Amino acid sequence: MNWGWKIFILYIGFAAMILTLVVMSTQEKIELVTSDYYKKEIAFQGILEASKNAQDEKALSTLEIQQQNVKIHFPDRSKGAEKSIFVYSVSESSKDQHLQTCSDSLYFPLSTGKYKLQLSWSGGDKKYFEEKIVQIK
Repeated sequence: MNWGWKIFILYIGFAAMILTLVVMSTQEKIELVTSDYYKKEIAFQGILEASKNAQDEKALSTLEIQQQNVKIHFPDRSKGAEKSIFVYSVSESSKDQHLQTCSDSLYFPLSTGKYKLQLSWSGGDKKYFEEKIVQIK
């Protein structure tokens, strides 16, 4: 076998490897956090201001994790306000949830995994927002 055939086999092997990688990459499942990503990006300044309000006024919620259940206690200044909770699963979008309540605490189950909780409410004329990371084992 001369060097021409060896180069030919090398090129064929390289092309086969590239085609294998292309096929594998097209079969990979890619999920966005949210489908309306650009719309939410425009409203981001309002979220920053609401988060600053929560930090400045110490209007932060508390979490209790009991086995696979999460209990959220909202601060006193949120009494009577409608609270919105977005639960994003880091690994699977099918586990995402959107919860709303007017009570001072909320209790809900989560399956095993890592979650990002986005809590928002209004108190008086101000809006409040905070994010929390929860790991359920």
